[in-house]
Amino acid sequence: MIKSYRGKLILLIVLALSLIQVGSSIATLQVTRSLSQEQAIQSVEVGAKILQEVLQQKESQYRSAMQVIVSDFGFKSAVATQDRATLATALDNHTRRIQADLVFLTDNQLQQQLSAPTISDSEMDSVLSGSKPMLNDGEVFSRNMVINQHPYMVVFAPVKAPTIIGWVGMGFLLDETVAEEIKQITNLDVGFVAMNGDIINAYNTTEVGNIQQHFMSLSQAPSDKPQDNITGLSSLESDDLMFVSALSSPAEQAQLYSYMYISSDSWLKRYLELRNYQLVVFLGVLAVAIGISIWLAKEVSRPVEKLVRFARGIGKGESVEPPTVKTKELSLLATTLQQMDVDIKDRQKEIVFNNTHDILTGLSNRNAAEHYLKTLLDKGHGTLIILNIKKFRLINDSIGYANGDLILKEIAARLEKSLPDDVFKARLASDEFLVAADYDITKLVSGQILPKLQQGIAIDDSSVNVQIKAGIYYLNSRSQTINDMMRCADIALSKAKRSAESYVLYQQGQDENYQRQLHIIGIFEESMADGSMYLQYQPKVNLATGKCTEAEALLRWQDKELGFISPEEFIQLAELSGNIRAVTDWVVEEVIKQIIVWQDKGLALRVSVNISVDDLLDVYFRNTVRTLLEQYRVNPRYLTFEITESVIMSDPELAVESMDFFKDLGINIAIDDFGTGYSSLSYLKKVPANELKIDKSFVIDFDSNEEDRLIVETSIGLAHSFGMKVVAEGVETEACQEQLVKLGCDIGQGYFYTPALLADDFEAWSQKFNSKETVSMS
Repeated sequence: MIKSYRGKLILLIVLALSLIQVGSSIATLQVTRSLSQEQAIQSVEVGAKILQEVLQQKESQYRSAMQVIVSDFGFKSAVATQDRATLATALDNHTRRIQADLVFLTDNQLQQQLSAPTISDSEMDSVLSGSKPMLNDGEVFSRNMVINQHPYMVVFAPVKAPTIIGWVGMGFLLDETVAEEIKQITNLDVGFVAMNGDIINAYNTTEVGNIQQHFMSLSQAPSDKPQDNITGLSSLESDDLMFVSALSSPAEQAQLYSYMYISSDSWLKRYLELRNYQLVVFLGVLAVAIGISIWLAKEVSRPVEKLVRFARGIGKGESVEPPTVKTKELSLLATTLQQMDVDIKDRQKEIVFNNTHDILTGLSNRNAAEHYLKTLLDKGHGTLIILNIKKFRLINDSIGYANGDLILKEIAARLEKSLPDDVFKARLASDEFLVAADYDITKLVSGQILPKLQQGIAIDDSSVNVQIKAGIYYLNSRSQTINDMMRCADIALSKAKRSAESYVLYQQGQDENYQRQLHIIGIFEESMADGSMYLQYQPKVNLATGKCTEAEALLRWQDKELGFISPEEFIQLAELSGNIRAVTDWVVEEVIKQIIVWQDKGLALRVSVNISVDDLLDVYFRNTVRTLLEQYRVNPRYLTFEITESVIMSDPELAVESMDFFKDLGINIAIDDFGTGYSSLSYLKKVPANELKIDKSFVIDFDSNEEDRLIVETSIGLAHSFGMKVVAEGVETEACQEQLVKLGCDIGQGYFYTPALLADDFEAWSQKFNSKETVSMS
């Protein structure tokens, strides 16, 4: 490979000129070849027309001669008296006179009388059968046909005395002599081909390869009209051109063709001469180009070498003067290199800044944070605080990403303005900031900074309030790595997110709990598959009939390592880690399959499933539920979705839209834990619920607590006024059940009937419970 600039320049010039010359030559040769081919095609087509004209002239001459023969009185008398000796002598004389190659005579019934050379009766029948339309006209006519496997132009003439007493036919062989005659006119090779099945005879002015094989391959091509495959222009393998014309009628058993032929050597002659000339010119141009390029390369490479040395000096950071060059372009290049030196230094400063700073806020970034935390780790003391904007994703979705960026900038500006210069400030992620110092800044952040950060931020003449959570970690000698420090601060931040406090201090031992939470999050999928996670069912009893008609599916988890994990713990972790959708999908599918099992056993129960906020607000969850119902062919009325008030109020518009969707499918909708959240008449009026579940905290003691009784009584009346059924949770005594019946409650649920049971145990319990004699509870 050429490495020097001079060598590359020489090669470039030579290649450029060579490509231009080659391109020009190729274009010229292509045009010449195309024109030569067009002229050749035109020649064979014109030649075909000339051949037809020559044959027509011969036909006219032969017809005139035939008129003379059949007009001879002696010949007519011989035909009339059927004097075969006289006829043979007369026909022989006339044949010699007009140089016919074939003669035959028939009577008025078209029966062959004589022929020379001999024509078989079957061959004669073929000749006459194809000529019957013209024979019926009773006039002189001619036909091109194949007789005895040879091509002839045959002229038929009637012998009249005065009616037709016979027919005379004379044939003229279309052989090499005729072909040579036409060649003298057209200067093209000419040939006649007689085809009768697999037998092909050709008469040519020159040897044209294997003409029989060419015609046979064309005739055997699939077609309704084989003659169409043969006639017209065709190109042979050697670029020879042939134009074939049909001389016989398509109805003939044996076909007669003529062809005009021109060899590639003939029509490509001019092209080949030009190609050789172009090659000589190209070699001459190439030699000149090499000489010019060598001279030009020397002239150009000298100043370029100076600029190369100048550029190397810039690369080393040296202060060098640009070289003096004569040409305007290279002088401009020298100036550009100087400016490049300045731009490189500016860009280096920018890269260093961007490597250590967040582009959006201007604060330090994670790279700078890790470097600063290393200095704290070396000192062995300090404070590390991670700040998080709560529900920042929802803020972005609500007011747009551009306004979300404005909020981040404002928080960064407040941190810069409110914190001392010796406090390190950085943005770690989209909604997380880091504040750190080598002394205790907890009071400063908690007492002054957090309140300032949570003040309203002006966006488009509106004030947006953000909630900031903080996780605080005190650096001590036990901190071994930067990751340890960050993890401890993250643990404190996670606890702050789940609490009502704005900030949480990391406490020793929280790391173990954090590791437990990480482990739980990591085994969700595995536990659903191996049976560690399972369902129990708690009955819901119709208080009017005393029968168990419904059940609530409750998710339980018995891990082989951690033991029993409470729903309060793993449901919250599922929501935080994004696993809640997978868990809910699994629960819904398991409940649907259990409904099918029970229905097959004659147990028709409606089963309730608790739905989280992530499930309800996820459009894809709707499609999953519909797909499962269609897949298992379960009537949706056997399924109930229990939704808490807090879930609905997180996004009321989308929540109501999802509830409408499920209700339209036929799924029962229940409001769970009523009374503990945002209960109001306007809220109940808007939600499309079928059922209201009163929280157990109001039911357990309501028979002895007048306030609870009043809440339960009011809730039942309110729900019935909206057309909803009422379910009371926390039924633990018979007295409680009796009070609920008096108040008109529809369904009871609680330990009075039984705790939650596995599916098989629930099935046995419900059959036993429902088989008891029905006692009216009203």
